[in-house]
Amino acid sequence: MSMIIATAITIMVLLIEYWPVTLFALCFAVYLWVEAPDRRAAREGHKRNLEASARVKREEAEHRARLSC
Repeated sequence: MSMIIATAITIMVLLIEYWPVTLFALCFAVYLWVEAPDRRAAREGHKRNLEASARVKREEAEHRARLSC
């Protein structure tokens, strides 16, 4: 029990002593929390665009193959 209290006091002292680092870490955590859904959506959109591009190229190649016969 005393180890838990000592750890909590140590963490509190470090947070108070190094408050700029703590503030930066909190701001960065909020930034990641807010931006993560946007990045995930962009990555999925990019994946869909690549799949659509590959499909269009495949269809164009099939069309050219039919025309050359």
